[in-house]
Amino acid sequence: MRISVFDRFDSVYNDWEKLIENSQSSPFISAFWQNLWWDNFGEGDLVLIKIFDDQEVIGIVPLYLNGDIARFIGGTDLFDYQDFIFKKGFEEKAIKTFLSHVVSLNWNEIELLSIPEDSLNIELLERLSKDYGFLFEISVIETSPVKYLPETWDEYIAGLSKKNRHELRRKFKRIQNEGYEFYICEESDLQNSLSDFFRLHKLSSVDKSDFMSAERETFFTEIAINHMKNNQLSLSFVEMNGVRVASSFCFDYGDSTFLYNSGYDKDFSSFSVGFICNALAIKSSIDKGKKTFDFLRGDERYKYHLGGIDKSVYKITLSKK
Repeated sequence: MRISVFDRFDSVYNDWEKLIENSQSSPFISAFWQNLWWDNFGEGDLVLIKIFDDQEVIGIVPLYLNGDIARFIGGTDLFDYQDFIFKKGFEEKAIKTFLSHVVSLNWNEIELLSIPEDSLNIELLERLSKDYGFLFEISVIETSPVKYLPETWDEYIAGLSKKNRHELRRKFKRIQNEGYEFYICEESDLQNSLSDFFRLHKLSSVDKSDFMSAERETFFTEIAINHMKNNQLSLSFVEMNGVRVASSFCFDYGDSTFLYNSGYDKDFSSFSVGFICNALAIKSSIDKGKKTFDFLRGDERYKYHLGGIDKSVYKITLSKK
């Protein structure tokens, strides 16, 4: 086992993409995402660690260094999950090699944010870190509700609680009486659709309007173009009387759909257009044969009304003893 360290994405990009080729993890761990974030928001020194078993690359650890603290690439405002990128079956070997390398460096702390609870690396880091002279600390920083999907929409509705099932049907009846259309944007209409998404996102709340800066709009746009090209973007709309009134910005990745963000026009709140749009995004996910619908970080009530079950997101800190 050996390690090489790089400060340029082009030195690791192809190996990185190969490692995640058959990944069922999340879009956030891709080289494209992390390279784009670094180009737009990165500060400090880039530390891209490539781990080899003989001549085969079995792992990438994407970090940056600020002072004497190393962190995962990507900010919690734009990345819901982060993790090491390891070849399946080589996780323990890779973590041991990583820890044996970094313990000799002049780093005081390694801060690993946004690791999902189903990551194998949590148990490995807890068990192995002390052998290399690190103090291991872990805490829950957020919840990320997930809905495990049945095979049909009818089964999904039947699986909701009685109260949530009644509310969903009531909301659908109200908007159906008024008339609406739900659809997913085509690649040819992506730029126009993104403009409408940004408009609806900012109309949703003051917090969302403040969040969507020009820099973040650029990030969202580049992400959308890339995922559309790879048939992984599902940017959907609810339209009433010829006007787009709600939008859900989702990624189809592996067996899951990820609800990255959403927006709606509050003038149409009486028709629950945002809720309906997200519900129909779930229906679309079921129709595609997806196994999970991940609402991503945050404990907003609508996620639980649509059947979300909490999944924890962790912060792990490794510090020198």
